Amino acid sequence: MESRGIVFTAGGPVYFLNAYINVCLLRELGCTLPVEWFYLGAEMRPEWIEAAGAVSGVRLRNLGGDRAVNTKDGGGWQSKIEAILQSDFADVLFLDADCFPLRDPAYLFDHAFFRGTGAVLWPDPYCWSASGRRHLKELYGVDVPARQVESGQMMFNKGQCLEGLLRVQALNRDSAGTYRHVYGDKDTFLIGLLQAGAAFRVNPHPVEGIQGGMLQKDFEGAGMFCHLTGGKFQWHGRPFVKRRDYPHADRAAAIVQAAQRAGLGGGRRPATSVAECEVTHGIE
Repeated sequence: MESRGIVFTAGGPVYFLNAYINVCLLRELGCTLPVEWFYLGAEMRPEWIEAAGAVSGVRLRNLGGDRAVNTKDGGGWQSKIEAILQSDFADVLFLDADCFPLRDPAYLFDHAFFRGTGAVLWPDPYCWSASGRRHLKELYGVDVPARQVESGQMMFNKGQCLEGLLRVQALNRDSAGTYRHVYGDKDTFLIGLLQAGAAFRVNPHPVEGIQGGMLQKDFEGAGMFCHLTGGKFQWHGRPFVKRRDYPHADRAAAIVQAAQRAGLGGGRRPATSVAECEVTHGIE
């Protein structure tokens, strides 16, 4: 088992594109951490697999299944915990396809905030109501904090929190029941770790809302992850994000353009810069 690395789950046109931009930019930022990119069977076209695998240090791994679209019902959310458990890394930084580091994230593995525990989660903008917390206590036997967590970026030492991750896996494999009470996978990580009594921490620095998503901080409070929950990069003319929030956006748009020229997308010419997107979409 390798000591540390980054794990993605991505497939389908939009999520492939965002993950592909992400791994390309990680290398441009000087990140040499190995990457395992998991996908669900038919959701990845052969040319996408070839292109992603050509990025240095990126390994493609098929979780199986014959769904051509990665959806919550087709295993999209559930695939996160499966990828984390199946990865070859002892220490994992999991990133959503649309969660873009602002700089090389490798230093996070050596920070005392992570080294001193088995897992680190990041806060969500939303909070549970008092009745919602009581409901989860009745269902799962744990006291969840008022602040919810999000799963766009997570860190795990699998040796220290394996039992908790297995409980997360069970919750997601029962997604038909679990997702009636929580929003997808994100709070299953918190609940599973709590159920197992695992040592974990939630980054105390609050999430910051930005146009098209959220900005998550590192353990010292500096901006670290630009999670484009509502402003993902698209094949045709968008991201819905400002330069000041994601300074690498122009470079990302150039990667989209190159991918189009290579035949990975199709259709209309993509925007070549965030400035062009701002004109096209009326972003202020």
